[in-house]
This record gives sequence, structure tokens and C-alpha cells, in this order.
Amino acid sequence: MPDGLFDDDLVLHWDEPTATARLTSFSSGAAGVVVVSLGGVSVELDAADFGRLSAIVVDDVTEPADLDRSVSTLGWLIGNERARAVRAELVASARRPQTIPGRRARFDDDVDQRQAREVVGIARLANGLHQAALPGLHPSERAVQVLEAAFIADRLGVLDQVDGLRSASRFAADVIQGLSYEELEELAELQGARDVVVRTVGLADLLGTSRRSGNSSRPGHTAGLWRPSRPEEADHEQLRRTFELARNAEIESPDSVNLLVGAPGLSVTRTTGDEHEAVLAGWADRSSGWWLRAFDEQGRVPIALAPFMSDGTGRSVARLLVAPAHAGRVEWDVVDDPDEHRSTLLVGRFVRAIAVGKRAAVLERLGEGSSAAAMWFECSEWHRLAGDEGRANDALARFGRTGQPNSQRFRGGKLPSAREQLVVLDRLVADMSA
Repeated sequence: MPDGLFDDDLVLHWDEPTATARLTSFSSGAAGVVVVSLGGVSVELDAADFGRLSAIVVDDVTEPADLDRSVSTLGWLIGNERARAVRAELVASARRPQTIPGRRARFDDDVDQRQAREVVGIARLANGLHQAALPGLHPSERAVQVLEAAFIADRLGVLDQVDGLRSASRFAADVIQGLSYEELEELAELQGARDVVVRTVGLADLLGTSRRSGNSSRPGHTAGLWRPSRPEEADHEQLRRTFELARNAEIESPDSVNLLVGAPGLSVTRTTGDEHEAVLAGWADRSSGWWLRAFDEQGRVPIALAPFMSDGTGRSVARLLVAPAHAGRVEWDVVDDPDEHRSTLLVGRFVRAIAVGKRAAVLERLGEGSSAAAMWFECSEWHRLAGDEGRANDALARFGRTGQPNSQRFRGGKLPSAREQLVVLDRLVADMSA
């Protein structure tokens, strides 16, 4: 949209080592940011306040063609005039910070509300892609979140600009089409998943790509058994276009995300002289992708590594050998990427604070005020332990406001309701992180 979505004052910084330019608005709050890359530009929005822009990063400013593509996306985000001003500064190779003044708020409620919905759409897209990349998900859960992200991107007109999303949505559609009716019913219990499944299965039938025909447990017209919650959900022409974009691309997997710093409910028992058993109770069906690591007492030297696996009794178990010399003097962590560098104590506390803050923000959007308040208080404590008083105070302020009516604003009007800001896996991820 030529008008631009964000009116904020911006400060342009040049990052020489990465050849990127960063347009900073506000520092991120206690829950950090959600990020999505769109056509050479990464957008960072506050994870607890989707209407608040933290920064925009122009990913590559060295090649003219890449810069022109980025400026086109910038025009949609901050307005064409300001995008051209940014381009002029970058072409001039100015290496000192530059202020890109914001525009005064306009008084057109219809425009404000329409653009507020686009801003929330960008945040939901970023949040959905983040959730889809988390370890411990079942393939069907990951697939339904990828597909919802694809539908959001298509509505925003940016499906072709999100790296890997077209190919990932093709793979996700294949996963959904391969589910039995019973598996579909179970999946549809997730918040909002039913509509995504209806779209996907209905689209497969229209395209003649469904693999259900001739299988009594996989009826060929599953979509006909359900009805979308809103009339526009049945817009098959839009669905056809979305799926066609994804048909011929290569499949790409999302990057893994380090979700836990010290897993909740982790217990480690020494079973023999050198064997240790670690248990995540109740996580048996979510074992895939998690690793237990053992470090020396300084937390620096890795001494053992093992994957978590289901033991058939409802537990997720990892068994590894630790030399007797280290017995009783071992530090443990649980990660989804065994190559991940071990965080320092302060960094680990900060990462935990951000993770707790993100969960608090999700609980707020789910309308669970008391649980969200507890999480904001915990988030504040972790930030304080990490030495970040600013974010600790932000989390404490949110703790005090939790349960009050949604006051997030965008220009002259409110953002869409908290429930309209949810994505499919928010409820599941909030429960998994408990």
C-alpha cells in the first residue's frame, strides 16, 4: 500500500560486517520480537504488542537489484516517500546514523483499521512461522501451522516473498491429505485448525490431487463433512491460487529453534556407576528432536550427549554414560539442536526470560489473565537476574495490567481483538511450555 503501514520515527543504522541496514523504532519489550522476512526486508514486531514496530532490517544493500526489491517492500511498510529517502541514504553510502522522520497521524478510521489488520497479519505470519519451527510437534501440527501461515501470507499478498513458504506449504498439504478421518478430527480440535483443514482438503478435492479415493477410512470428500466458520473461508479460487504457487517448488525445512533453557520437569537419575537416565514426564509422543547434553561443572566442556526417545510408558527418556570422575558435578541442558553453543549464565537467563514473556503474551491473547500474570511476574524475575532492569520493569508493568481490557492501539483505532491475533498452535505451544 503506497501509504505505508507504519508512521513511526525511524533511525537508520548501517551494519558494515553484515552489509545490512537497520531502521530502528522502539526497543523490544520483555517478550522480545516476532520476525518475518519479506522480499529482502525483515520486520520485527513486539511479541506482546503486535501494533508496535521494533525494527526493519534491509537484508542486503550491496547489490542494486536486491536494494530495489527491498525498497519496494519498504514502500508498503513505511510509505514510498520514506522508502525512497532510505534508498538515497544507502546509495550515498552514508555510514552515520540518520533519522527518517515519521509522519503525523491521519484521521481516517477506515484506513487505520484496515492497515491495523495488515500489521496484525504480518505479526501473525511471523508468529505462525516461529511456532511451526518448534521441535516436539507432530507432523500434522507442524503442517497445519505452515498452511495457516501460507493463507495469511496470501491474504497479505506476500506469499511469494517469504523464503521457503511456498514449498513448505506444498509439503504440508501432502501431510494433511495423507491423514485419516480420525486423525483429521483429532487435529481439528486445535484452536482454528478446523478451518485450515477445511481449506486444504477442499482445495485438494478441487484440484483432483486427493489420495483418499477408494479408501473407506479416508473419504474422498472430507471437506463436505465440515463447514467453515465464515463464508469467505470457502473462497476456493483464492485457495486454488495459493496451492498453485506451492506446487512446483522444492521442499525446504524451517530452521530449528532452541526452545528450552533447562527443560521443565526434567529429572536426571544415576542408575549405575556411569549410566544416567533423564526423564521428561508426559512428553513421550513429543520426544522427536530433543537432545540431552551433559557438561562439566563449569558448564563449558561437553562430556556426553543422547537423544530423547519414548520408552513406551508415557515418558520421554534419554540415557547416557558419564565418567565416574564427573559424577555429581554435571550440568545438564535440553536443546533441539545438539550443535547449539551453550549459553553463558546471563545469556541463558535472558533467553529464558524472553521465552517466558512470549508464553505470557500468548496466554493474554488466549484470555487467561491469571496464568498470564504469573508468567509476566516470572519473566520480570528472569530479566532482573539477567541484569536487564528495563525489560524487568516492562514485564512487571504488564503483570500489573494483565486482565484489563485490551488497550493495544494502532494510530487512531484499536488493533483487532486479542483472539483475532491468535495462530493455530498458540494454545498447544502454551501448554507444551508449561
